[in-house]
Amino acid sequence: MLLSVAADAAIHILHLSSLRRLDSAEPKSLDDIARAQGVTPVSSVEELRGAPISDMDSFRAVTS
Repeated sequence: MLLSVAADAAIHILHLSSLRRLDSAEPKSLDDIARAQGVTPVSSVEELRGAPISDMDSFRAVTS
């Protein structure tokens, strides 16, 4: 079961009763998937920093 709470306080639940591989699925490596989605390795820790949050109180109110 997957439980998700959205910013608007809506609760979304996904309950799977079974899980199987689709016959039409074409297995791909993580390298292939990353290449198709344009994902590249992080070259600097600075890439992981987001923009400064000017209104931290509003941010905390939405995320808590």
